[in-house]
Amino acid sequence: MPRKLYKITGIKETAIEQGFWEWVHNYRGQQPESSPTTICTLSLPPDGVWQKLAPLEFAFVWGDLGETCFSPKLVRLKQHDRVWSPPTLVAALTWKLAYQQWKEARRRRSDFHFRPLARVASVCLSDGGIELALESTMYIQVAATNLAIDTSKELKKMLDDWSPAPTAQAWQTFLASALNVIGCVISNDDYLFTPKRGKTFEKPERYQASTGGYYEPTIDVDIEAAFKREITEELGIQCGDIEEVTLFGFGYNELTGEPDFLAMAQCSLSKDEILSAFEELQQKRLQAGKDRGELKAIFKTVEEAEAVGSNWKSVWHLDAGELSELFEFLLAKEEWSQPSDRAAVLGAFCRKLEMNVVAEALTCWRSWL
Repeated sequence: MPRKLYKITGIKETAIEQGFWEWVHNYRGQQPESSPTTICTLSLPPDGVWQKLAPLEFAFVWGDLGETCFSPKLVRLKQHDRVWSPPTLVAALTWKLAYQQWKEARRRRSDFHFRPLARVASVCLSDGGIELALESTMYIQVAATNLAIDTSKELKKMLDDWSPAPTAQAWQTFLASALNVIGCVISNDDYLFTPKRGKTFEKPERYQASTGGYYEPTIDVDIEAAFKREITEELGIQCGDIEEVTLFGFGYNELTGEPDFLAMAQCSLSKDEILSAFEELQQKRLQAGKDRGELKAIFKTVEEAEAVGSNWKSVWHLDAGELSELFEFLLAKEEWSQPSDRAAVLGAFCRKLEMNVVAEALTCWRSWL
């Protein structure tokens, strides 16, 4: 699918993702100020308070940030027997980076599993659904390709030199690109959770969407099963307490090139019950010998976060009164693990609130800036 050419708009434009500001204007019965190819960004006034733009950096192939919701049944995963190996052009560098990443993981005493993962070899859209052709890969190959883009200037230069365009989709030939599902858990009293990661190998001490991880073909029967497994593993919520899983998109993380489904799970538990399940899980891990610093944290309030040197709370009420603070949080991209996490959180808010409420809040926030 051809990728649109994104560009950042004028200095005081304020929006959040591809087409989102255009959607705001259309919903309010006005003409859009910019073309639909604009990547809507959280932009800042030139007054010295803010110094940079922070786009979400997530390229949708299927779905969007608006109202669209898909059943997981519209996803077809076709696993092939092929095992991915890096192309000759990058093979030597890839194996060198694999060894370096493994050594770094050992130095940090981080988990570095070797379970089979599923690389996205191709994507096909048809009849409102999506089909992914998958081949075998492993986490160490993801670490040596996708995750190394941030740290290896040599790899980044190779990708830009040898790819047809400097984009995540154009890099795919050279990347292990294991399939992820990233998403938010919503309580029965309409709260959303953004935990802060512990001292992990990958993006330590950054905020994330409620949960997320790799689709594992030897464990998961489909993408919904992968998402539910991650919810149980990371939050302690049992599958029986998850009422419904919906998807609202598939695309590419433009920083690492990783392919991600964005999802949302409606839970039958209240906010307090979810927090209790999470704390019970953390206690089990501590008893098993884990250090508190290695574990995720959920801060109920800003004050609780600040008490341990963090900046943002992790419990968000799906209410219009939270939106201004949420926009600022999304803008602070250095606080987040990946662009996919920010896209998942914003997408959940867009779907759970009335669309005109989000549009009005964004307009007011823009005027305040």
